[in-house]
Amino acid sequence: MNRSKFTTEDFCINHVNGDQLPLLHVLRDALAAQEVAYCQWKGHWKRFRWGRGDGDVDLLVDRADLHRFTSTLGRLGFKQGLPRPENHIPGVFHYYGFDTQANQLVHVHIYSQLILGDRSSGMYHLPIEKPYLITASPGNFFPVPTPEFEFIIFVLYCEWCCDSLGRPCCARSEHLGSQRSKMSFGT
Repeated sequence: MNRSKFTTEDFCINHVNGDQLPLLHVLRDALAAQEVAYCQWKGHWKRFRWGRGDGDVDLLVDRADLHRFTSTLGRLGFKQGLPRPENHIPGVFHYYGFDTQANQLVHVHIYSQLILGDRSSGMYHLPIEKPYLITASPGNFFPVPTPEFEFIIFVLYCEWCCDSLGRPCCARSEHLGSQRSKMSFGT
């Protein structure tokens, strides 16, 4: 198969009966065929939600493979959405595709760097993308980070939200409970 000219039909093997939208199956299969280094860095335990189009899929992509990844999305009909300049986060890209079989919109967040936080309370780049991706393993749908890396990210997030005694110290602490629910630690 000529990798530069594939379409959804090249990969569409009746995925209608799965938990995930057919377009997500096509995307996963196309990325595997392209040998793109990536993993689902957040929300992989909520696949029942994003798998049917409720919410977004957060994927960390190796910077060296970013062009191949976005080209793959383009070939599958995804379009890039651009945030307002004040909402732009470096290294984070938004793509939207439409699953014609399921009549459902698919939203993919692509991260080329690991970012903790948000614009209102501060953002921090964790320069550990390479080892994070190298150690990723097959997940229930997309490749996922190891539980050790998930735990490291969780601890860093807790440290960011709390004072030296572990007490919530600022507005960021309200996000701590929601962040805890995002982590699965391999379960």
